Amino acid sequence: MKTKWIKYNNTIFMKKWNITLFPFIFLRGKNKEDVINRIGVKKYNRLVNHEMIHRKQQKGLFMFGVLLAAIIAITTNSFILTVLGHFIYYVIYILNWVINLFRYGNKAYVNIAMEKEASMNNNDYEYIKKMKYFSWIRYLLK
Repeated sequence: MKTKWIKYNNTIFMKKWNITLFPFIFLRGKNKEDVINRIGVKKYNRLVNHEMIHRKQQKGLFMFGVLLAAIIAITTNSFILTVLGHFIYYVIYILNWVINLFRYGNKAYVNIAMEKEASMNNNDYEYIKKMKYFSWIRYLLK
């Protein structure tokens, strides 16, 4: 497990959530020991694996987004669309959440395709090795 991408943060923004913002994983806490003392080694390993799955999802969509942004930049003069191409993971994630609000109500978050994939596989520490880019798509209608 590559830990050089894991950053620990205890700011106001990070008091409640852990988040992956490619290429970094931000975990709530002062350091690794602080997080392990709070949640335990087993939950820590599962949390890191969950966030590493998100990191790989973001990597695949980032590469696609850069290609999409280049095509948009060449074919149009739309700066906004070009910028959105770089943030396509977050656009899809938020769009999936908004649609899920209508479908699932207060369970919208847990039904986001990217969250489903990460949650269903966070106990499989070999999953990242066999995981394909865009594999989260099959969780859209599950």
